[in-house]
Amino acid sequence: MMRPEQQPSDNRPPVWPAFVGFAAVLFAAQILGIVVLGTMFAIHLVTTNDAPDSKAILASILDFVTSPQALVASAAVSSLTLVGASLIGARLSKTPATERLRLAEGRVGWGRAAVASVGVVGISWVFGGLISALGLEGIGILHLFEKAFAKMSPVYIALSILFIGVTAPIGEEFFFRGFMQTRLAARWKRPLAIATAAAAFGLMHMDPIQGTYAFFVGLYLGYVTEATGSIRIAIAGHAINNCLSVIFASGLAGTADPHPSTLEKWGAPLIGLVAVTLGVIALKTAKTTQAQMPLQMSVQVVGAEPSE
Repeated sequence: MMRPEQQPSDNRPPVWPAFVGFAAVLFAAQILGIVVLGTMFAIHLVTTNDAPDSKAILASILDFVTSPQALVASAAVSSLTLVGASLIGARLSKTPATERLRLAEGRVGWGRAAVASVGVVGISWVFGGLISALGLEGIGILHLFEKAFAKMSPVYIALSILFIGVTAPIGEEFFFRGFMQTRLAARWKRPLAIATAAAAFGLMHMDPIQGTYAFFVGLYLGYVTEATGSIRIAIAGHAINNCLSVIFASGLAGTADPHPSTLEKWGAPLIGLVAVTLGVIALKTAKTTQAQMPLQMSVQVVGAEPSE
C-alpha cells in the first residue's frame, strides 16, 4: 500500500511578530514621549517666573510642544525606541542580527548607491511642490515644525541635525525596513511587504499630511532595501533628506522667496521627479555578480529561521 505523498513543510516565519513589534513600538514611543516631555514641561514651569492659571495652561503646553527642546527630545526618544525594539527583535531571532536586519553592505556600487540616495530628496521636493500647490503649508504637524525651527538657536539646530537628521533615520530604517519589512518579505511577496511597512511608517507619524509623505518615502526606501539587500543606502538617503530639511527649515540656507516665480515654484518638484526616476533606473540596471546572492535567495535564507 502506497503512502500518501507528504507535503513539504513551510519553513517561512510568521508575520505576527512584525505587527506585534510595531504595536509595541507605537505604544512605547507615545508613553515615553509623554513621560519625557511631561517631565521637561514640569521643569520648565518650575524654573520660569511665569505661573499660568488653569485657563492659560493649555496654551502653555501647546507652546512648549512646538519648542525646539521638545522637538529634539521627541526625535531622540523615538529613535532610541525604534533602535532598541529592532535590536531586541533581532536578538530573539536565531538569525544573526546583521542578516535579520539587513545591515550588511548592499549589492550595488557606490555610484548607484549615491544616485539612489538622492532619490529620497527628490520625493521630498515633489511632495513639497504638491503641498504648496494645494495650499496645505499651514496645516498639520509640518506647520508646527516650521514654528519650532523658526526660533531655534545654533545649539538646537546642531542638535536637530544630530537627532532628526541622523539618529531618526537610523532608528526608522532599522525598524521599518530592517526588522518589519524583512520579516514580511520572508513570508509575503515583496511589493506587499514594502507597502505594508511603508503604511506602518506613515501611521507612526500620526499626521495625515506628514504620514502620507512618509508612506511614499517608505515605498521608495523599501524598494531601495529590496533592490540592494541592505538598509545602508536607505539610511544614507533618509539621513541626507532629513539633514537638508533641517538646514532649509532653520534658515541656514537662506530665506525662501514668499512670492516665487512659476519656474522657481515647479523647478524643484520637476528636479525631484527626475532624481527619483534616476534612482529607480540606477537600481533596476545594476548588475550582480556570482559572489552576490540574489535578493530573492537572501530573503529565503532570512525566512528559513525558526518561528519566533
